[in-house]
Amino acid sequence: MKNIKRLSILVCLTLLFSIYGNVWLNKSHAAEVAQSTTYKITQEQQSMNLPQGYTLQVDNQSPFASYRFVHSGSTALEKKLQMATVEQVVSLEVAGQNYILISEREAGSGAYLHLHLYLLGDQEVKEVFTSDKLYPQADVSVSNDQLKVTYPIFADDQPQAAPLSIKEDDYLLQNGTVTLQKTVAGTEKKEQDDTYKIKATNTNPSWKEISDYLTTAAIAHNIPPEIVKAIAWQESAWQQFWTSDPDGTGPKQVGDPVIGFDGRGLGIMQITLAQSYLDSHPGLENDLKYDWKKNIDYGVQILDDKWGYGGVTNLTPTINDNDKKNLVNWYFAIMAYNGFSKINDPHFTTYTPYQDLIYAHMKKYGLIDVPEVQTADLDVYYNTGSSRMYFNNKMHYTIDQVVNSKYAFSKGQTLQINTASVGLKSDHEANANVVKVLNIGDRVTVLDAPTNPSDRFSHFTYYPVSLSDGTIGYVESAYLTDSLTNNSVDNTSGQTSDPVSTTPSSPTVQQPSFSDLKKGSYGYDQVAALNKKNIIFGFSDDSFRPEASLTRLQAALMFVRALHLDTPNVKSTGFNDIKVGSEHYKEMAAIKKAGIFDGDGNGNFNPNQILTRGQMAKVLCVAFDLQHKSSYTTPFSDVKNNIFQSYIETLYGNHITSGLSKTTYGVDEKIKRVDFSIFLYKVI
Repeated sequence: MKNIKRLSILVCLTLLFSIYGNVWLNKSHAAEVAQSTTYKITQEQQSMNLPQGYTLQVDNQSPFASYRFVHSGSTALEKKLQMATVEQVVSLEVAGQNYILISEREAGSGAYLHLHLYLLGDQEVKEVFTSDKLYPQADVSVSNDQLKVTYPIFADDQPQAAPLSIKEDDYLLQNGTVTLQKTVAGTEKKEQDDTYKIKATNTNPSWKEISDYLTTAAIAHNIPPEIVKAIAWQESAWQQFWTSDPDGTGPKQVGDPVIGFDGRGLGIMQITLAQSYLDSHPGLENDLKYDWKKNIDYGVQILDDKWGYGGVTNLTPTINDNDKKNLVNWYFAIMAYNGFSKINDPHFTTYTPYQDLIYAHMKKYGLIDVPEVQTADLDVYYNTGSSRMYFNNKMHYTIDQVVNSKYAFSKGQTLQINTASVGLKSDHEANANVVKVLNIGDRVTVLDAPTNPSDRFSHFTYYPVSLSDGTIGYVESAYLTDSLTNNSVDNTSGQTSDPVSTTPSSPTVQQPSFSDLKKGSYGYDQVAALNKKNIIFGFSDDSFRPEASLTRLQAALMFVRALHLDTPNVKSTGFNDIKVGSEHYKEMAAIKKAGIFDGDGNGNFNPNQILTRGQMAKVLCVAFDLQHKSSYTTPFSDVKNNIFQSYIETLYGNHITSGLSKTTYGVDEKIKRVDFSIFLYKVI
């Protein structure tokens, strides 16, 4: 009986210990593991009392912020920051040791975050960790002995305010060492400030209003509007307020201000300022969130300030004569708008540098091709423990090319067309009817001030012009020049040019030996250029037959030459009707391997079959990897629900086609040899 009682007591004690002992152990472990206090830096000068008698003094005075640890009246450690501020300080105790985690935020719309962890000793402060990863718009939190960094992932042609996905890096602090444990999918913060309650009244102005104001603000600062429009596109896709939740998962609501992932980038220009600066300027944050014009003004002023960095030690180099009109000269100012993080170093190939994205937007949406500083010529270095670029070793660059803004032409000025087959349009819209086709060297007279189109995918402007025969119409600004010579044209995205030549080369317009295609006729310049590159040829009777329909074989051969596809010996061409050993069998095998042409249901290529305009759209997109986007649409009534709709929308969205008329593309029409030559020329 006594043994039974003893056993019962033992069981009870075991159960009690298992319940309360574990609770005690967990509490004891939690207390030992981590206690933390977070300080948000809300003032330009702020002090914090830290453990072990230390004081941390933060000075966020722009542009040279600093912080220092003070102990017994003496400075134990001091760090000076360039183009960055202190955003947050976390004091944490782990296993009886006191650590200070400092979040440094770089200036610029990139808002790159750097983490520095310091160990407090009796008389000294020791840095034990510096984040070597590059975190744009990141947010950091501390939980026990874990540091969590949440950050967005962006696609190249996606606004910075709408990330493609979200990641979380989990770090473990143990025995004075910080190690990255894992990277997992993250989630966007759900909290919203109280000002969002008025979101029902927040609507974006029209695209034309935005385009007009971007133009006006840029010109007021003597900045090429092409640059400002491209930056606004990269930052927000020209939106001050969300029209939808872009990624479908976040807290964004229609009418909310466009705010970056980290809660710092504000509005159409993604103005990114330290919270301490915003707090010391009452009303500024609200203006940047809700007043789209003030947001643009502020962003353009920032860009102008970045231009002023040129030639200043520890800031940026200059290019050429430092003339603001030349888009070539803006390389470093554009970079500075986003930040001097290593992410924007073209030697660092993990990401596409911000300045490269902006110049790509100018080419795609502004139709103007601007040469950049060559990576091999760019002299960049880094200080120890820093991912901030410095350029002091080389503070001037020369790029022997001038690409001036196209917004400065004036009424009465005589200009020339700088590329082949430019449509003189009936109106200042991308889908307007073509009144007449103009070619290189044709002269026009400017009738009045330019007018911006009403869509956000056209970053150029339209000039009303007249021809010598009295014809009146509109021409895209990118296709006009006041300095055309016999052997050069302005650099536009419709043609290939040598980025290091003194002047960009024009399509070769030497007389090809075609009896039925004369200089000055429709498509002549494109055919001549392709002929010079050995991409297109005529017939044995010296004719080109521009109005003849194009066969699948003829198109395939042009693709092989244009893409320089390998044509090795093969055992099979992949097409039942193209036998090994037959004429052009190697080229057909190359086309099949590249996936440009599909066979019919019986596996045949049908080389003599005529290509339609719809089929042409597909093979062009496939051959040159032109990707469709949900934003692409067309005004063509015969395209809707057609199997080639997405391909035609892609060509239209990239300004490669304008259709047979304002509302008709001609999906099932046979493609003419001259028309295909023009399309192919525009793509390559």
